Parts: sequence; C-alpha cells; structure tokens
Amino acid sequence: MDYSNLDEVPALAGQNTTTEYVALHIHNLLTTACHAGALGPHARTLAGLKVLLRESPVAWAAYEAPV
Repeated sequence: MDYSNLDEVPALAGQNTTTEYVALHIHNLLTTACHAGALGPHARTLAGLKVLLRESPVAWAAYEAPV
C-alpha cells in the first residue's frame, strides 16, 4: 500500500480510507495470518497486536486489539 492511491486498492473498495481504518485493516490481515500459522507457530500464541501508522512525525493513528 506504500505510495498507493488507497481508493484504488481492491481490499479497501468502498471504505473511507482514513489512517485509522487502514490500521484496522492491517490488524485484521495480521490476525488472520497469525491464526493460519503464516507467521510461524509462535504467532498463534499472541494475545494482542498493535498496528501504528505514521503519516508524519506529528500525524499518526493506531489500532490495538486481541488477536
């Protein structure tokens, strides 16, 4: 997604692509990968995950939730 027009990313179609929403989307992708074992066997034991996205040093958003 780096340097992409987020309105053209199929997985984000129809969404308001705020930084907060993109952090949620990435959290969901990583959670799915953890459950599937795609990030190694120890990823299945994670209790939680925080995704922090920075647009600049003073503009950022994060999403934190259980895996």
